[in-house]
Amino acid sequence: MRGQKSLGFALVCDAPRPGRGRLRKTRAIAAAACLVFVAGSAGALAQNAEALRQLEWCKSASKMVSDAHGISASTTSPSYARMAETACSKAIELFGPRQERWEAYFTRGLIYLGKSDHELAIADFTKAIDSTSIENWQPYWWRAFCHNMKASFSTGDERATEKELALTDANKAIEINPMEAMLYRNRALMHGPGQEALAATDRAMGECVQSINLSYELLPRKGWKPGDSVDRTAERGGCRL
Repeated sequence: MRGQKSLGFALVCDAPRPGRGRLRKTRAIAAAACLVFVAGSAGALAQNAEALRQLEWCKSASKMVSDAHGISASTTSPSYARMAETACSKAIELFGPRQERWEAYFTRGLIYLGKSDHELAIADFTKAIDSTSIENWQPYWWRAFCHNMKASFSTGDERATEKELALTDANKAIEINPMEAMLYRNRALMHGPGQEALAATDRAMGECVQSINLSYELLPRKGWKPGDSVDRTAERGGCRL
C-alpha cells in the first residue's frame, strides 16, 4: 500500500503543471511569428531597395533622352527610352501602394511625353498626382504642357477644352510653386485670343519672380543693388505689375 502511494506521488510529481504545456506552445507560436515578421521585414526592405534602384535607373535613363526642358529626344535614343520605361514600370510595381511611386509615374510620363504619347503621359501624370498626399507642382505642369500640345493639334470645342485643362493645371502648378519664373512665362503661351492682357501679366510676373530669385552676385547686372530704392528698380524694367 505504501509503495502504491509512493508510486502515485511520483506520478503526480512527474506530471506537468496545468498550463505549462500551453505556455510552451504559446512561446513557440510567438517565436515563429517573430521569425515570420523578421523575414517579412527583410523582404520588404529588399523590395524597397530594389524599387529605389529601379527608380534611379529610370531617372538616369530618362536624362539620356531628355533636352533642357525634360522632354523629347527619345526618338534619337530609343534604347534609353525603352530602358527608362521598363525601369519605371518595375519601380511602380515594387513600390506598390507606397507614396514614393509618384516619382516613377512622373518620370515615365516624361518618357511618354518625349515620344509624343500625350494620352499615356497625361495618364501617368494623373497617377503621379493621385499617388501621394504631398502636392508636387511638376506633374501638374507637365500635364498642362500635354493638354496644351493636344490643343495645338485640335480644333473647335476639343481645342477649347484642352486649353481650359492646360490652364487649370498650370494655375495649380503656380499655386503650389509661385516662385518659379518659367511657369509664368510658359503659361503666357497658353492663353488664347482675347487673353492678351493675361499673357502680358504672366510675362511680367515671370520677369518679376526671376529678379527676386537672382543671387546676390547677379543683382547688380539687373540694375539693382542693396540701398537702391524700389522706384529705381521699376524704372529699370524690374518688378512692375
